[in-house]
Amino acid sequence: MTRLTTDEALAIITAARAYRRASGAPPLAYAVVDDGGHLLAVARDESAGRLRAEIAINKAWSAAVMGFSTETLARQTTGYENWFASLQGAAGGRLFASAGGLRVRRAETVIGAFAVAGGASAEDVAVARQAIEAAGLAIAEDTHT
Repeated sequence: MTRLTTDEALAIITAARAYRRASGAPPLAYAVVDDGGHLLAVARDESAGRLRAEIAINKAWSAAVMGFSTETLARQTTGYENWFASLQGAAGGRLFASAGGLRVRRAETVIGAFAVAGGASAEDVAVARQAIEAAGLAIAEDTHT
């Protein structure tokens, strides 16, 4: 199978929510998109901030359409703010250059992206990494630096 399924998307979010509770991270939001950036699943912990779900959706979309993590996107745009503003215009304002959005793969095929929003960058990334792996999938490591 080469597509990320809705069942897998829900499994990732379920794993993320369990890890968040166990780790003591703050309330978060979670989003899973397929390899084309189309939303498969989204959830927000009840007391997570009001914009967290939208941020998670845009982080996941950004990782999917850019082809690398949102942490890498943040690094690549530093010092190139005008370039990033142009990208934002082309993307309808959806690009989110902040850690927490990771691409998901099965075997060697990238099948989508998952993002977490609401914690510190390191917390968002830790929750995302653990959840993807707990769902039996893998993280597509960035080839860009």
